[in-house]
Amino acid sequence: MDTKRCAYCHKLLRADTQICSRCGHSTLDKRRKASLKETSYPSLPAASPHRLGHYSGLHPEDQPYQSSFIAVQRPAPRADVREAVEEGESADDDIQVSAPRLPHAKEPERILLPTVPVAVEDEPTHIRVRSHGQQEVDDGHEMSHRHEQQGSAVATTMPRRALRTRKLALEQLEYPERPVRITGPIGPDTSREPHYLIRIFLTLSVLFFLLASGLLAFIFIKTRTVSASPVLSVNPSILRVNDTFVLSGRDFDANTLVKFTHDSTNEVVLDAKQQPLTAFTDSRGDFSVQIVVPATWVTGEHSIHATDDAQELSRSAAITVEAPSSTPPQLKLLTPSLDLGVGRAGTTSSGQVTLSNAGGGQLTWQAASDAAWLTALPTDNSYVFSGSTLVNVTVNRSHLVAKPYMGHITFSQHGSNNTVKLTVTMGVKAAPAALNVSPSSLTFSATTTQNVPVQSITLQNSGGQTLNWQAAATTNDGAKWLYVNQASGSITPRSSQTLSVTVQAGQLAVGSYQGTITLSGGASASLPVFLTVVAPGTLVISSTSLTFQSFTGQAVASQTLTLQNSGGQSLDWSATTMTDNATNWLSVAPSSGTIAQGGQVTVNVAISSASFKAGAYQGMLAISSGGSSKSIPVSLTLTTPPAAVISVQGSSLNFTTTQGNDPLPQDFTITNTGNATLNWVATESGNGATFAPLSLTSGSLAPQTNAVISVAPTVSSYTPSTLTSTITIADSDSGSTVASQKLPLTITITSQAAIGVAPQTNFSLDTTNSTQDVTITNTGTATLNWTATTQVSAPTSSTSGSAGTGTPTSGSTASASLAGTPSPVGGSWLAVSVSSGTLAPGQSVVLQIACNGAGLITGTYQGQIILSDSDAGTTVQSRTIYVTFIV
Repeated sequence: MDTKRCAYCHKLLRADTQICSRCGHSTLDKRRKASLKETSYPSLPAASPHRLGHYSGLHPEDQPYQSSFIAVQRPAPRADVREAVEEGESADDDIQVSAPRLPHAKEPERILLPTVPVAVEDEPTHIRVRSHGQQEVDDGHEMSHRHEQQGSAVATTMPRRALRTRKLALEQLEYPERPVRITGPIGPDTSREPHYLIRIFLTLSVLFFLLASGLLAFIFIKTRTVSASPVLSVNPSILRVNDTFVLSGRDFDANTLVKFTHDSTNEVVLDAKQQPLTAFTDSRGDFSVQIVVPATWVTGEHSIHATDDAQELSRSAAITVEAPSSTPPQLKLLTPSLDLGVGRAGTTSSGQVTLSNAGGGQLTWQAASDAAWLTALPTDNSYVFSGSTLVNVTVNRSHLVAKPYMGHITFSQHGSNNTVKLTVTMGVKAAPAALNVSPSSLTFSATTTQNVPVQSITLQNSGGQTLNWQAAATTNDGAKWLYVNQASGSITPRSSQTLSVTVQAGQLAVGSYQGTITLSGGASASLPVFLTVVAPGTLVISSTSLTFQSFTGQAVASQTLTLQNSGGQSLDWSATTMTDNATNWLSVAPSSGTIAQGGQVTVNVAISSASFKAGAYQGMLAISSGGSSKSIPVSLTLTTPPAAVISVQGSSLNFTTTQGNDPLPQDFTITNTGNATLNWVATESGNGATFAPLSLTSGSLAPQTNAVISVAPTVSSYTPSTLTSTITIADSDSGSTVASQKLPLTITITSQAAIGVAPQTNFSLDTTNSTQDVTITNTGTATLNWTATTQVSAPTSSTSGSAGTGTPTSGSTASASLAGTPSPVGGSWLAVSVSSGTLAPGQSVVLQIACNGAGLITGTYQGQIILSDSDAGTTVQSRTIYVTFIV
């Protein structure tokens, strides 16, 4: 078949084709030579429409009669060519029709021929030929068919001969002298789809998403979470100089440095080392510090400022510093009761109460609890305060049964009978139910002709509440051969229950099977069950392993194995033993025998380990039958027997006091450091229980627990001496080998002098020169080194009158010895004959008190003579003689 190519789009066409089916150009030869303008096209062919670069007809898929078309994108016609067409340069031969450039994204399904005007003789009639062969005649005016399209147009030539082949009626028509150019589309009117806009939109979307993700990641990673409302609090808030208060912060920035200043001057708060006080917040933004009120702070309200370095955020709290009172110290408890809530056994809870001093001066306190689970300690480790202090109250729920509890802490003031009592309540709730299952797995061996012995599992409730359990049996193969005798039940706390597990292997083939018993309640547990179905005539052993456990030095209980013949004839068997050391500690009896059809024999496996040390030992029991052997591993574990161990904190207890006084109580702790429960008893040698009674004399301690025993001596009625005793802590169980512990106790009672004055301690003198004698007696049991000092004041009035007694306010103090006549000791008018001396127990001395009014103006003068012990560190109570002198 002859072919040719289109001169414009290079489409491969049949040789007799007159119009290109792709671009619509005529393929006929021109009857005249075109002008230079018309033929000045580029010498190079147009760009290939194929992605691989080849032209139509050169590719295997480009066949002459293919049904699909590939659009060719042609360049726009040159301006000179378009002008030549419009001027009618080609009117004699061709009709120029403009058509839009075809988009190469879609091929036209058919070619639409342009509308062509045709003139008949001299009549002004125009014929428009449609692509489907219809014709339409219009009289009077020329018609043009135009379509507005985007893109440039390509000139398409259509010869008259092609039109005459379409319709016989047009063969006699001739072209008009003045051709009309008609613009119309060759193919369907389609516009280029804006794919580039979609690509740009998608690219911008991805970039925006990446940018937003980066910003969010930066915000969440680099930005710290800050609470909207940090809180700063103090406790207690009313204090005195040298008191300690706790400054607590909550909801500050996490893991950051906090600095502290005070008052409007923002002076730095110093710590105990006189360094700036700082604190670090925890992961929740909380902190707590203790601050001592320095002596430089004046009375009144003070502001404490806490500043967060990271955010430069500051919060303030106020305290009030009180002036010391002139009244004696008086202990006061602000809160009479404290509830520490309910918790599980073994947990601890703490709370704080505030002790205050309703009087002046410093106050020393101590606390005593009436419950072993209740303790109280100062937050600043000091039992001395001026205004108020915080006390930590802690409850320990270890070894307590579930119920409500109430205890009391008695706070007492040293040197006073003033006490306050704090009532503490708390509760212990039972632990939740907990399911424990033993053993951890079950193994059955069976034949198809015999029943398998029932095995048991034990369910134990180790919790403190009732356990409601459920049991379900499943098998891996889906067959129903595993059964539990009970599907559900309840177990009270610290109790157990036994379940029976059976298997039915009569319908099973020889092989291995696995099932699971699922137990739920308190905690879920899965118990694997292994079943081996053996063929008749094989040896079945009741257990695949043996485990022995015992204590060193004690006999190990033997175990048994059942050998069963599941076959149809007798079975000969023999057993041998092997151990991992040279000692033959494993034995079996009998070691051989014959098992009749369907019969069984029991083999006793014994252990001889009397001389063995604690440790793990391995052995092997091999049972042979019918040319095959089965090995049963044997493990032996020996441990040291559990025993309690008594440990006492401290090496001795030493008390020192003066005659007539009881020393403060002391505590010591006993601990059971062993691995068995300790039932203990405490005894004292001599009559120690009389003068040094113990708060606890017996009890029971679980392993790794302790008990605190308080010793409170009562020796106020004893004379100066040294009392000794020995406290012995021992195991109260009979036959126990637990070593006891001893704690020496010593109480030293020292003698003390006492000052006695007679006949009176207040008197008046109303003459110019007056004297009076006073007798000083050592009424104590130790030597008294005494001294006398005087204090006088200015006259309170200038009017003389009768003598009287009174109390001086202030004055000078001095002392001097007088030989013979009195000399002024404490001023110009009051003197004593002797200013110091030494008195043995029971001895006395007479002092002469003289008042000399020479040179004094008239009036009433007050003075006092103070008799005290001159030895440093003694507690001898001084005596004061008040003197009123009227001139």
